[in-house]
Amino acid sequence: MTQSQHTGYVLIVDDDVMIRMLAAESLRGVGFEVAEAADGWSGLDHIASRRPDLLLLDVMMPGITGYDVCRALRQQSEGAGIPVIMLTGLDDTASIESAYDSGATDFITKPINSALLTYRVRYALRASRMGEEVERHRRSLANAQRIARMGSWTWQPASALFESSTEYRRVTGEHPMGPDYQWRDILMHVHPDDAKHVAHVINAAVESGNAQPVAYRILCRDGSQRTVYERMEVFRDGSGAISRIEGTTQDITERVAAEERIRQLADYDELTALANRRLFSEVMLHGLNQCARKRVSAAVLDINIDRFKRINETLGHGVGDQALKEVARRITECVRAGDVAGRNEVAPRQSSPARMGSDNFAMFLTELKRAEDAAVVSRRLIEAIALPMLCGGHELTLTARIGIAVYPDNGDTVDALLGNAESAMRGAKELGVGAYSYFTSAMNAESLAKLEIENELRGAIERDELTLFYQARVDAMTGRLIGAEALVRWQHPTRGLVPPNAFIPVAEESGLIAPLTAWVVREACRQLQQWQRAELAVVPLSINLSAHSFREDGLSGFIAASLREFDVAPSLLEAEITESMLMQDVDRAVTRLHQLRSIGIELAMDDFGTGYSSLAYLKRFPLNVLKIDRAFVKDVLTDTSDAAIASAIITLGRTMKLAVVAEGMERVEQANYLLSLGCRYMQGFLFAKPVPANVFVEFLRDGLAMPRGLHVRAVDTETAIRSSEDAPMVSVFNLAQSAPSRQLPVHMPADATISQSTPACASP
Repeated sequence: MTQSQHTGYVLIVDDDVMIRMLAAESLRGVGFEVAEAADGWSGLDHIASRRPDLLLLDVMMPGITGYDVCRALRQQSEGAGIPVIMLTGLDDTASIESAYDSGATDFITKPINSALLTYRVRYALRASRMGEEVERHRRSLANAQRIARMGSWTWQPASALFESSTEYRRVTGEHPMGPDYQWRDILMHVHPDDAKHVAHVINAAVESGNAQPVAYRILCRDGSQRTVYERMEVFRDGSGAISRIEGTTQDITERVAAEERIRQLADYDELTALANRRLFSEVMLHGLNQCARKRVSAAVLDINIDRFKRINETLGHGVGDQALKEVARRITECVRAGDVAGRNEVAPRQSSPARMGSDNFAMFLTELKRAEDAAVVSRRLIEAIALPMLCGGHELTLTARIGIAVYPDNGDTVDALLGNAESAMRGAKELGVGAYSYFTSAMNAESLAKLEIENELRGAIERDELTLFYQARVDAMTGRLIGAEALVRWQHPTRGLVPPNAFIPVAEESGLIAPLTAWVVREACRQLQQWQRAELAVVPLSINLSAHSFREDGLSGFIAASLREFDVAPSLLEAEITESMLMQDVDRAVTRLHQLRSIGIELAMDDFGTGYSSLAYLKRFPLNVLKIDRAFVKDVLTDTSDAAIASAIITLGRTMKLAVVAEGMERVEQANYLLSLGCRYMQGFLFAKPVPANVFVEFLRDGLAMPRGLHVRAVDTETAIRSSEDAPMVSVFNLAQSAPSRQLPVHMPADATISQSTPACASP
């Protein structure tokens, strides 16, 4: 069966060639088979040769009017049941009544709205086919009234006798029908919005015998509402006068509700009532076809709500759902045609909002005069979403970022535009809160590169292409190696050694960070086991946890199992968590940190000073280590603000009995300055770059050579152990953890400054 057979065959009769062309293109675009006639006589001739499923009929034409054509059609047995939609530029009551009096099913005014036209045609065809189905059942099934919830009635206009079945009275709401009850009395119980149309149908049947099927809503005695579908047949006596009218009235309430429910589920988001992705794609396809014909631009906006997951996690999904409904309402209100036209004369002609995912919305703007107009709408959307809202007793302020893809510059298909708008939205995230961004070819290239890395990274984990590098952590006061940070590297077969900043962000976006973190944990434990078996002076290793891994409920259990599998002491493992991760959900972070501490591993807050944590929150975290972010270390000698922040962090660590590690150390002057402030634990290129395991073994065996000019302290192993134990440090830095059979030597350059007394940094 062809698509046109599925949809319907429509005949357009209009003397205006442009109207015919526009209507035909709109209907063909959604699957209808369309024929055209330039005047009324040609239309009647066409109907005689092939009966259409629906007639789209102009009112004012040369020769005979659309009213005349419709009346002539209704007098033919073949044309009596054809739905007729009148096309008219008039919208006064008289013209509407004339259309219905002549037998029209519906009307639509000019200029034609393409979307409205297709819906009206579909509705008229659906109603017509529904009536035909009812008629077949009425003729073929003796008990159709009971099975189909259909009542029957007979009315004789001359005697005013109205008779109806029990089922009819039930269907129409159990209203009392005395001996004087007239068919027109049913209008008292018809829904006000449908009463005018039903009155026209009744009058047409009584006065001219033009009996048309009609669907309308009935208000029942109990206050409920039903939808009925009514068909009637006019009978005449020998003189041609109307002797009686017989009809059937079917309760189609459940069917209409089911159809509406199915349509809603198929095409609309249940929570917000906005179009879903499927319907949005259809709207875009139709709109792009129109834009292509008119040679105008369009745009897709990808609207993402910032940090919405936090609302669900902290306030519950009920509050989150209320917030999404409010966002959907604001998006809809913001782009209503009248509102847009009132605010911006160069705004798009039409706009269609949709909900594409959990916290992701979209907007399709058609017939843009300038690509820049999409930015006008984007700014208004961002401003509207950012207004405070009250949800579940909580006042929320949401922010959004928007990516913009323009047709045809950024793509000429639905998929291309949606993908490029999403890429642009990711670019907007880099611009800050409340930003919007247009798609560029550079974004597209970056997106393709990320996709390629993602696909290759999946195989890299399976093919064992990953490896760990180790960057030494030292006690700069004594010159001893006290630990190392395990950093993952990717040994790509063709790219060579891939640094983490090239694939870690991709792993986080794609969900590959979970198996990647699991691999790092097990590999670190395996390496510790191997070094212990080689009777090396093992030092603790620290691993970085991603936000995704930190949220996983099974994290602590997995780490504990890995430690047991490789027979490694928990104190030899440290987990580094960034400050921003902990502040996303403080209560959950506290719970997760206590779970990790319970298995015996150490905890470090990485990048400290760059986030938003306060002392009130910090004291709740069961931490062992604060790591001063490299951003403050870099300019500690030249920027008084960075120096003050570093000093404050060191003092804070001393007060809270936390070890403080300065990372990103590159110059000996920086190290000496931080030593003078009381920070003895350091990490950076000044001491050692990240190195593979076979090189780090040499550090474990032979120790590290300290840089020239460093103010180290000359101590023996016993003194170093005692000094480390006296400081408020945790077991991860306890030199007594080293294998007793080996001591890590201290290599000091000839010009190193030796201090024989305990400096101020002895107790960080």
